[in-house]
Amino acid sequence: MSDSELFDKKEENQISNNHSKVDKYEQFFTISTNGMFQISLSTPIDITLPAHQQISLVLRNAYISDCNPAFATMFGRQSAQELISKSVRQIFRSKFDTFNYTSLNTFVHNNYSIRNIETIFTDATGKTVFFLSSVSGIVLNGCLVEAFGTLTDITLIRNSQHELIRKTNLLEVMSENVPNFNFYIINRAMLIEQASGSELANIDKEALRGMSLSRVYKGLELHINTIITDGFHKIRRSFDLWNEDMYLKFSGIPIIIKGTVEYVLVMVNNKTDEKQKEHELEKSKNRFELALQAGNLGVFEYDIVNKLATVSDEYARMLGYEPHEYDASEDSWYNAIHPDDRARVLQSLEDYINGRTRKYTIEFKIQHAEGYYIWVLSNGKIVSYSPSGKPLLMFGTHTDITELKNR
Repeated sequence: MSDSELFDKKEENQISNNHSKVDKYEQFFTISTNGMFQISLSTPIDITLPAHQQISLVLRNAYISDCNPAFATMFGRQSAQELISKSVRQIFRSKFDTFNYTSLNTFVHNNYSIRNIETIFTDATGKTVFFLSSVSGIVLNGCLVEAFGTLTDITLIRNSQHELIRKTNLLEVMSENVPNFNFYIINRAMLIEQASGSELANIDKEALRGMSLSRVYKGLELHINTIITDGFHKIRRSFDLWNEDMYLKFSGIPIIIKGTVEYVLVMVNNKTDEKQKEHELEKSKNRFELALQAGNLGVFEYDIVNKLATVSDEYARMLGYEPHEYDASEDSWYNAIHPDDRARVLQSLEDYINGRTRKYTIEFKIQHAEGYYIWVLSNGKIVSYSPSGKPLLMFGTHTDITELKNR
């Protein structure tokens, strides 16, 4: 092959490679999710002019000479062709002109180049959209002649942040007006991004920002990490935690940005007083049950209207049953009474409920689980009436008096 043929072959390969690169660029240009655009100027702009004059001329003479589909979509258009030849001022319209003027001023003063500058525009539907803009200008013979740029849509991120700020402000109002209410915004690094005034942690809210969560509430990180990992499957999680001498109730809500749980909103209620009251109530209940056991007392509660009874554990054990084994139905109770005593007991109960007697006190024999009978002293009192005076609820005790009767 001659030198001439070799040269022609190399040139042919070079042209083919160039076409291939152009094809790849055009493919990327078309399918990219970033907005790409080319701005041309109807009249080149002298770069020696004062900055404010250059900006004015850009806004007057610049137009879109090319753009990709993503760029058109960002501004609420169906196709890129709808924007070709449109003036920059017409497309990049915004109620935030002062904000965007600053970006354009930066472009001129930064040798006609900006990178990831935030800009705010209004699309064709009137919706505010937020972008990161990168633009490079082309200067020839001392004049700006065109520019190329990209836009990255950050509207979702900004709206999420604005909503977060709005909700945070609302939470701050709540924390100031609702007793024992506090909140924290925790990031993925388990650091506190924001907090209400925290009497719980005994630290000023400003000092809390940036602090590790583990320094404030030990044991909470595991719950927060679960919310971050599993945020989509359960919108809200509640959990309780003892923190030193305080009992706290937490609710955690994932804050999802672009498909990822970036933060967790944690609301905290101090339930220490309520928990202490529960403990005191439990202690009283235990003391009451011990007193019942010591006195061979069983307690019953009788729903007169529905003929349903509820009995204490000691009541069941007095008759030889475990609490879960005992049948507290009216029929079971009646059948367990000794046949010789049934009519007398039933009459005494009916007389009291119907107001014919002033109290219910009676001794009778009742069958034990092992088949024999024990003697009980039954005392009862109606504790609830309807507005019309109808008896609703009766409360009473059974005392084992077998030993006394057998003396």
